[in-house]
Amino acid sequence: MIIAMHFVGFGYRASDSIVSLAIVLFIMFIGGIAWFALPTSLGFIANFLSLLLIIILTSARPEFGNAGVYVFSYIFITGMTVTGSLIKTRAIALITVFTILSFIMIFKHSAFDSQHRLHHVFSQFNLQTKLKHWQLRLAFGVSSVIAIADWANINRPVWLGYACMSILLPQSGGYLGRATHRFAGIVIGSILFVLSVTYLPEQWFFILAPTAGFGLGLTINYFLHSVFNCFGALTLATSIYGLSASSELRIFDNGVGIFIALLCILGFKIIQNVLHNIGQMQFKHA
Repeated sequence: MIIAMHFVGFGYRASDSIVSLAIVLFIMFIGGIAWFALPTSLGFIANFLSLLLIIILTSARPEFGNAGVYVFSYIFITGMTVTGSLIKTRAIALITVFTILSFIMIFKHSAFDSQHRLHHVFSQFNLQTKLKHWQLRLAFGVSSVIAIADWANINRPVWLGYACMSILLPQSGGYLGRATHRFAGIVIGSILFVLSVTYLPEQWFFILAPTAGFGLGLTINYFLHSVFNCFGALTLATSIYGLSASSELRIFDNGVGIFIALLCILGFKIIQNVLHNIGQMQFKHA
């Protein structure tokens, strides 16, 4: 978030953006301590409304790339639920994040203050635009895959959320190719991780995740990102589920997340075509 905020704001006045930031972080805080206790159906509604509001507040200009940052953060924070004394710790952490990001917003973006205000974001809300279709689809897709993971009791639901989000983020199409690249990267990355752990001396295991992280910083290739991400994710998961189970789980979770994302894209495309045809028929009869 800090790096993203350094380069891009929310696309409207900085003072209003700070209010939006407070709302976004508060939603993440509540989601991380309350949504997990809800039944699956209510959890879906809570996640959908939360994600939709976060996306609307932070992604008035999708080309800035904020949607990926804040949806990723939401999935991570709400997926790592806390109880008891840890609630206070998380609250302090999020307040600290808010303070730092607010200062960055003021010093980096107030000089470019525009007449575009927060209330314009809502007053100009139009379900007929491609922007709103994209925002709704992203929120619906991620919420759906989280609900499926909860209903089916699938481990590491954050992996499903990340996979689904990653496919739904672009507005420009090419989704099937993106899905293919991600799944291939996940399979190859998981296999490479298993081979590395199997054949490397144990004292060298600690370098796997940092080395992959270094590789991530050197490439913008989506396929390679998917490969390298496996090393960090599986390093942690292996300590919980074991090597074989964690690698199989990563492939399965990503496969489900990608499949749901593609279903979402197809479903929204069908709905858009139906609404478009209805609109044309009404126009002809007018």
